[in-house]
Amino acid sequence: MKPYLFSCIRRRSIEVLILLLLTAELWASSSIAHSFTLNLPGAQEPIKCFETEGGFLVFAQEKEQGRILAIELDTDLHLKKLVALDRVSFTKLNDVTQDILGGFVLAGYEIISKQSRIKIAILDEKLSVVFQHSVPVSGADQWAESLICEEKDLIIVGGHRTTGSNWYDALVMRIDHDGEILWSKRVGGSSDEWFSGVCKLNGKYLCFGSTESYGNGQADFWGCLFSENGNRYWCTTFGGQRWERAVGCARTQDSIVLVGSSNSFTPYNALFVVKVDPYGRTVWQKTIDLGNDFTTKGALTHEDIVLVYGELWQNDTRRDISYLLLDQNGILITQRTLREPNDQRVVEIVPLESKRMLILAASDNPHSSTDIQLYLIQQDIKN
Repeated sequence: MKPYLFSCIRRRSIEVLILLLLTAELWASSSIAHSFTLNLPGAQEPIKCFETEGGFLVFAQEKEQGRILAIELDTDLHLKKLVALDRVSFTKLNDVTQDILGGFVLAGYEIISKQSRIKIAILDEKLSVVFQHSVPVSGADQWAESLICEEKDLIIVGGHRTTGSNWYDALVMRIDHDGEILWSKRVGGSSDEWFSGVCKLNGKYLCFGSTESYGNGQADFWGCLFSENGNRYWCTTFGGQRWERAVGCARTQDSIVLVGSSNSFTPYNALFVVKVDPYGRTVWQKTIDLGNDFTTKGALTHEDIVLVYGELWQNDTRRDISYLLLDQNGILITQRTLREPNDQRVVEIVPLESKRMLILAASDNPHSSTDIQLYLIQQDIKN
């Protein structure tokens, strides 16, 4: 296959604004080192950010046309190159991960003949297309939410709906790098279940998401542990009487911390955190009330703390990016909120060296209700 040449987007006007923001009073003892905003016509959805030798690489997707974009930035968040990956086709791109060779694996779904099929694409380190494949499924819709890239294959989680059914099952499958299904497992009940993500735990795979069939409430946190051969060890639920959904996980030394949103214990969505041991038993669970609606988006472990991020509703600035630092017992150390006009949507936080991090988010463009900005912030972590 001939190497794919980088192409510039010439038919779209590009406005790049590099800002030095000094907002110490809003961020207490922390400060914003650099930020980057990219405005393009239409709606852009940031997907994933990676640290590279020369800076950062952001993957994004145009909402209307579905085109995948790769945005290269230097270490100071100056734009180096904007690449349209026209040979890669997704109806919806949901996750990107990096393989052991420095390439990238993309996962989501593609609609073929009115049927959703899991789509994967493999790129080398120069963003040339190595392989792309739609997983064939007869009589059902399937989609990929998240994946783990192993040395020889992929662990993919998402959802499955059989044609004619009104309910979704949670799906986990193992696929080799040629698109061959090694095994596939569906778990579900009388209502909707799906997996939002997967993390590795002692050589096994903890798939997490939401269940409406089991548990105590209308929807609960759901975690299922599978072996490398697809054998299910256990499934368990966490939550209250109303709605919970697990959307992120963070590894600790001996267990997993699952995070998501819950409105079972507060009159609005609050951060819900559960620590789970390798046998599915609850070590502790906590609700952290920030006084307003908080939409949890993910979590990671940074040194000896758990960092949870999401969006906090504030009447004056609407939805703002917010992150919290928790200790190993789920005790809140500190919470920071970036106040910006209009709605902000945080996608992920990438930890860097020297207690620094990079926040990838989308921001409503004040000139349009549909235009989305790519918004990157490099921020010192202070606890």
